[in-house]
Amino acid sequence: MFWFIFIAITLFTIIFMWKAYIHPSHTLGRQAASMKWVAVGRVADEHGYKNVKLKREHYEAIISYKDENVQLIVPYVETPFNDFIEIDEWINKTGS
Repeated sequence: MFWFIFIAITLFTIIFMWKAYIHPSHTLGRQAASMKWVAVGRVADEHGYKNVKLKREHYEAIISYKDENVQLIVPYVETPFNDFIEIDEWINKTGS
């Protein structure tokens, strides 16, 4: 009986950890880290979600946990980006 409980708890833990790992906001965080963005803090939004604030050179961005996108805040761009590749393309295109 003990083994069944142990296996059930272990499987539940593994599934929970896997869901957290593959969440789009965490995937964006890993992408940002590979592109030399550095996490500088957390910012709460109006829904209470703790979003990650990142910085690279003179650019700042926020990964939205709820909306699963990236908002460039310095310089401010109104339309959110799907990922950091789009931000790099925007930076190269505008020459900012």
